[in-house]
Amino acid sequence: MSRSQDLSKLLAKTLSVEEMRQLSRELPDGHVLKLNILEGNLTRSSFASDLVEVLVRHKMLDSALFERWVERVPGQREAIEDVARAWDITLPLTVVNHSRVPRGRRGKMLGVGGALVLLVVGIGSSFVQRGSERVCFAGRDGVPELAHAACATYLDTIRAYNERDLARYHAGFAAPMECFYDHTNAEIGQRRSELRGSLDVAPASVSFLRVEGADRVVLCDLGVYDRGDGKGRKPHNKVIVMTQRGGEWKIAVETSREAAKCYQSPC
Repeated sequence: MSRSQDLSKLLAKTLSVEEMRQLSRELPDGHVLKLNILEGNLTRSSFASDLVEVLVRHKMLDSALFERWVERVPGQREAIEDVARAWDITLPLTVVNHSRVPRGRRGKMLGVGGALVLLVVGIGSSFVQRGSERVCFAGRDGVPELAHAACATYLDTIRAYNERDLARYHAGFAAPMECFYDHTNAEIGQRRSELRGSLDVAPASVSFLRVEGADRVVLCDLGVYDRGDGKGRKPHNKVIVMTQRGGEWKIAVETSREAAKCYQSPC
């Protein structure tokens, strides 16, 4: 497999079509990419291949692009670094896991030449808290901070699905759930034991509906389920209720308008 194929394959695995579009718009010549890649319901694989072809042709593959990619999917940093090395690109060290740093050396790593270095610590999880980055609800004012946090956590659970990380995906749900498509007190491990196809869900696919108290946020997921077998894509328009359990955001409700026995979806 060529390095271009490796790059497009990893793009398709880690980013939705909309997220790839957003990544291209962040480039200095993003308008070139938009002109050369047709709009429409392309598959993730075909869009990724087209994107890589344009990036290579216009010599836009640089460390900045790979760094922004890592920011979007921090759990895939090692895989992204491997692909970057194939293009003779080395990413700077920006993430330090304290579980791998000897205790006596931690203090020394906090400063280099008098400059303060911000360390993002991740122990036992690939999720990086994004709070203040506000990855969701772009252009909408007045959305409470807890809604931004809940949405960021939900998107990380979506990434786990697309990365086939079953344990991380299941960990994103409350145990038990209040409602899962007509089933009350549902255990996600029993109801969704396999991760098939892919979820084309970007920040722009998630809408904020309301906050219910200090630990409950109601969202609409207007993304698309891609069967991945060439037999179609299905908009899933589902309601997602995020609740805090033990200080962490979890999915307590996931259902559609059609499955309304235990929760009435407004989406």
